[in-house]
Amino acid sequence: MRLPSSSSTTHLLTYQPETSQALGYGFRCGFLGLFHMEIIQERLEREYDLDLVFTAPSVEYEVTKTDGSEIVIDSPVELPDPTQIAEIREPWVQIDVYTPTEYIGQVMDLVTQRRGEFKSQEYLDQRRVMLSYHIPLIEILTDFYNELKARTRGYASLDYHFEGYRGRYGTSGRAGEQGAGGCAQHDRASGSDV
Repeated sequence: MRLPSSSSTTHLLTYQPETSQALGYGFRCGFLGLFHMEIIQERLEREYDLDLVFTAPSVEYEVTKTDGSEIVIDSPVELPDPTQIAEIREPWVQIDVYTPTEYIGQVMDLVTQRRGEFKSQEYLDQRRVMLSYHIPLIEILTDFYNELKARTRGYASLDYHFEGYRGRYGTSGRAGEQGAGGCAQHDRASGSDV
């Protein structure tokens, strides 16, 4: 299999060449979700007999430096010296969780554990409710959907859309300590059922 050397984007997959000190040459890929990633991984391994290394999904962070310039990082290695960081912003999304009313408490608990901020609650009928939250994208990328399904016995569903970037780290020096650990690929597309 041969991938073009320049970055490419389709409606299903985005990829660009990447070099890592730890892993060497490869590609940074963006998928529609974890299930889509698993399907592509399975096909590449089976059809092309490739030995692939997949890392945990992550996001891009925007960094404002003290001189006013801005950069986008997708690896902690790209962070400037902590004394040069004025602010680091992370991507946030709005999520709408549709669930039977009996699971409101479990859903609220899950979202608040993931730094979610309550926005609204709307009863769709006597048995169903829509809970809306603002939440960092990184908090829903890995196992959020599976946990949501587990806590609601499979009855809840999830819609989300990209909201924008919010500051997370300021000039307190915490940026260098917390950094942007785990920064990698980020797909800004909206979607349902992560």
